[in-house]
Amino acid sequence: MNVVKKGSGTLTMFASDAGSVKVEEGGLKLMSREVMGYPIYRFNVYSTGNIGNNNARVHIGELNFLQGETDATQGWDELYYDPTGTSYYNEPLKMLDGDLSTYFYDQRAQSFSNVSNIHVSLEYAIPRKMTGYRWNRTTADKDTHSRCPTSWAVLGSEDNVNWRLLSHVEYLETSWSSDWRTYPCTNYPATSASIAGLDLAAGAKLTVCGPSLSLTAAG
Repeated sequence: MNVVKKGSGTLTMFASDAGSVKVEEGGLKLMSREVMGYPIYRFNVYSTGNIGNNNARVHIGELNFLQGETDATQGWDELYYDPTGTSYYNEPLKMLDGDLSTYFYDQRAQSFSNVSNIHVSLEYAIPRKMTGYRWNRTTADKDTHSRCPTSWAVLGSEDNVNWRLLSHVEYLETSWSSDWRTYPCTNYPATSASIAGLDLAAGAKLTVCGPSLSLTAAG
């Protein structure tokens, strides 16, 4: 990839290998994935408390992705959900609408010993760093704890194909009383960037942003 930056202002790029970068005016800012985050995040359920039962479902009242303590869920462009294998599910939007009177359920746990195909992914136009997430068990069956997920993960991706594990919880007891459970997202990758040719005009500014970001430039 060869990049030519023209005009005032600062061009912000994810720090990846580039053939050449020429900055004629303004500035260039390279950011690591640790700082920039991912454009796609997935909530993946692996197990539920009542797996194999005839009335088995995965129930989630509300799901929030967080930046610090701020709910950063909204603003996504695409939602990915595969309901293959069941004719009995409630749209994932029900757990993303900010309304605790609605909820998402998926009944695949009734027929499958492994429910890892139950996952919801959100894609954002611009990558964002999710520092954590929380989910709420409030549903129409609020006291039926056994329908809550007991093992799950949150993953990040650049392309909706390759995934980075950011959080993994296993064997959660289903008989818990708090409506909300909050967990951190960690394990964002360190990034190294290599630019084969770097040409900065007089007065142009280069900023490298990331605690583990190294830059090698020639030219």
